[in-house]
Amino acid sequence: MIEVKGTHKPDERRDFPMGHIDVFNLPGLCSGVATFEPGWRWSESVKPIAGTDSCEAHHNGYAVRGRMHLRMDGGARRS
Repeated sequence: MIEVKGTHKPDERRDFPMGHIDVFNLPGLCSGVATFEPGWRWSESVKPIAGTDSCEAHHNGYAVRGRMHLRMDGGARRS
């Protein structure tokens, strides 16, 4: 079985301060396209909603435009 979806019609949109994520569900896979405004920080925009010190979900991703700086709980950093 093949299922095809375009990014013009997400299954769900999750809004948060200074950004949002469009969620796409496929069999066995949940994917998202995130948009962040300059200065967005997980700790300020999502932490109050999630109620955890960091995001606890597994992620795979890539940046299409701009830059993203990541800091892991263990102290590792990536830009």
